[in-house]
Amino acid sequence: MLAICLEEIILRGFLQDSLSELLPAPIAVITMSLLSTVFGGPIAGAPVLAFLAAIYLGWVRILGGSVVPCIAAHGVFSAIPLAFAGAGP
Repeated sequence: MLAICLEEIILRGFLQDSLSELLPAPIAVITMSLLSTVFGGPIAGAPVLAFLAAIYLGWVRILGGSVVPCIAAHGVFSAIPLAFAGAGP
């Protein structure tokens, strides 16, 4: 959970906010989403899913006005595969 907190504080709290001062919000979100997908590693080999999740988190940051909703959403995203890992026939 610490990694998720740090990632959201750095990526959406600092970097996306800095980009948003220079670029329109949609461009800042897409740029941060591309950077986080490329440098953050794809979700289980699914870079498109990682990119879409990053776009969602970027908009959550803008609309929520805080990184706290981003941390919560990121935690849920990370927990979903773990919940299904143990589910078997």
